[in-house]
Amino acid sequence: MPSSTSSSNDRLPAGPWGRTWLAAVGLAVVVLAAYEGYFRHAGFAPSVTDDGGLWALARSRVPPHDPTAVVLVGASRIQLGLDLESFAAAFGGRTPVQLAIDGSSCVPALDDLSRDPSFCGLVIVDVTPMWFFEDGADLEAGVQAEYVQQYRRQTAAAAIERGLRAAAQGALVLRLPDVAPTLRSLKRWCRAGALPRPGYLRMRPDRSKQADYTRCDLPQHIASRIERERRMRPAGPDTLARAADSIREMIARLRSRGGDVVLLTMPVSGEVREIELGHFPRHEFWDALLAQTGAVGIHFADYPDLSRFACPEGSHLDQNDAPEFSRALATILREQLDSHLSACTPADDGTRTAGAESYAQTGDMQAAALPDDGARARP
Repeated sequence: MPSSTSSSNDRLPAGPWGRTWLAAVGLAVVVLAAYEGYFRHAGFAPSVTDDGGLWALARSRVPPHDPTAVVLVGASRIQLGLDLESFAAAFGGRTPVQLAIDGSSCVPALDDLSRDPSFCGLVIVDVTPMWFFEDGADLEAGVQAEYVQQYRRQTAAAAIERGLRAAAQGALVLRLPDVAPTLRSLKRWCRAGALPRPGYLRMRPDRSKQADYTRCDLPQHIASRIERERRMRPAGPDTLARAADSIREMIARLRSRGGDVVLLTMPVSGEVREIELGHFPRHEFWDALLAQTGAVGIHFADYPDLSRFACPEGSHLDQNDAPEFSRALATILREQLDSHLSACTPADDGTRTAGAESYAQTGDMQAAALPDDGARARP
């Protein structure tokens, strides 16, 4: 009879435990690899979960004291419509930081950048009528205001954890909620009587989105978009004036440090474009916003290289068009910044938008280094 004080290891059966555990781990890896491969073959691709932690991680990557930094703020149109690598290659090699958030006003993010004394770069603002000009829209609240607060409270440990999670989500299909190897997924598949189908949206680790409209019920998307657009009502002139005053103050703060802001209207198509023009006549809203803020503006309708792109559901570009659109936009933006730089004069206090000069100089050097093989869009 073994003593009660004998080691528990003495009661373990003898055997090659090291090889057993190694075989078990190897089998698990093989099973998970097969699982991953099956769903990739079915058309699934890795996608990162977008949340306040991921936004805060992106915000922390905005380079301080760098006049060549480029930041994108806005809503889903610029998040889906811009391919960051293509834009960077045409604009001068700088990869923008994507801070746009689907379904929200970008004013809190712009305000945060304008109050950051270390930021002196360029902010490209996606001016979506629904979030700038609609009656009742609270430009200074919403999801973006919450994300800004989360960024300010984020600890180093939380940032590291979210970065590791984003890396895993960006690399593995089995991290998708719909196909995760869990009991909950199995129950959901059993209730549905079928395995899930790939979605049409994909979030990349850099927070840019890709939309493949061949994978969705496009007529239903179009109908939903049109119904939503028809419900919009334009804000009154007093509301617009207050919003423009607030944005003008943000632009002034940025320009005082050498930064700048470009207002951008992304492409819309078909009935969505007709509805938005009816609700928000350009001279009353877009033109007035530029006049009251003094910002550089790019409206897609003014440039054939931008207006030739059609949105499948009327409001967002397809992933196949985003790279070419991004190259065309970068080329036009460089030209606009060149024109703005030559037209502007030093401010009374001796400051000027040094950022625009840095973009132009670096862009010219990058353009000279690129081969003239037709890869870059030309105006």
